[in-house]
Amino acid sequence: MQVEVLLFAAARDLAGATQVLVELPEAPTVADLRVALAQQHLGLAPLIASCRIAVDGDFAFDSQRIEQKKELALIPPVSGG
Repeated sequence: MQVEVLLFAAARDLAGATQVLVELPEAPTVADLRVALAQQHLGLAPLIASCRIAVDGDFAFDSQRIEQKKELALIPPVSGG
């Protein structure tokens, strides 16, 4: 299945886009999404391990299943000074 992932902050900068499309296997989990993002969008690969994934606005565990038609977002860590 193909899903759209919203990108924020450093992820948006690395990808040069506010969203990306990702092809996922059947019955995917958040962990599957992390792997697919790293493989299909190489610019994001160094950042993915430190990012949180949100599903419909809530942070998700890697074991959570992803259903079609859900809003997905890649949220990098925030830093400030």
